[in-house]
Amino acid sequence: MESSATKFTSAFLDAPWIVAAFLGVWGVMIGLEDFLLADVLFVAAGVLVCVKIARETNLRQKERRLWIFIAAFVCVMVFIGLDLRWTNRKAEEAANRKEQLSHLGEIPGLKGDLKTMRENQEAEKISAALSQAQADQKLDDIEEENKDLRKSVETKDAALVKIAKDQYALNFFPQVVISTNGRRDELIVQNNGKTNIVTYKMNLEGIDIADASLLSTISPTASNSYKMPETSLSVVVAHATPANARVPVEGTLYLSTLDNRRYSMAFTWFFEVKDGRVDKSYIEDHSITEVLETKLK
Repeated sequence: MESSATKFTSAFLDAPWIVAAFLGVWGVMIGLEDFLLADVLFVAAGVLVCVKIARETNLRQKERRLWIFIAAFVCVMVFIGLDLRWTNRKAEEAANRKEQLSHLGEIPGLKGDLKTMRENQEAEKISAALSQAQADQKLDDIEEENKDLRKSVETKDAALVKIAKDQYALNFFPQVVISTNGRRDELIVQNNGKTNIVTYKMNLEGIDIADASLLSTISPTASNSYKMPETSLSVVVAHATPANARVPVEGTLYLSTLDNRRYSMAFTWFFEVKDGRVDKSYIEDHSITEVLETKLK
């Protein structure tokens, strides 16, 4: 016979409110984005459900209903698998969201720098005025010199603000390299900048290219690629001549940055044709130009 402690433990573990409590805490952990602890609680709830089903189906006795236990066990495992997959996806989304929001932390620092520069300029202005007053007691001369000093400080303030704005804008300016990395039929877009960019359009010889692998967000130090299909390579080969086996294809890549600006980058994709097929290719890219007339609101 089972001891009283064993019966109490079994009854405690079989209690539906324990499973409900685990699922309630699981929901709280999902809200707090602690997905690892949420997974542990969900698995623990699944184990308790399996224990409860085992007791209800008399799994350890002769009159056990094994098929009911197996069906219920499979259902519990499926739910656990779906939960693990779902929480894994939510964890990735949370990580991406935190990475995008991390750049907002730079703005307060920049505002603080601008405030410090203004305070320093005001201190210089006051110090210069006091020194001039001690050197020359004539009020007219002091006022005239203060006018000149104020004009100089304002000019310096404007220059410092412009420098700060330019430095801040450099954090978002795209630094993109287009290459083939020695591949005969693949174009690679490398983001060497500090922030994410979005490649939203590309055309070759005036024809827009719709390729999901290329037209997407590229994070810093990452890259996307476009593989030219064999049908297009056949067209390139058809334009090759014995006298000129190097066929140029003109293209333009369009991209946007986190400060809501759009840019275009022209490039020439050279294909070297040998023995009736493309043997290798390389890229000559050009400078990046802002597309002012389509600047985002």
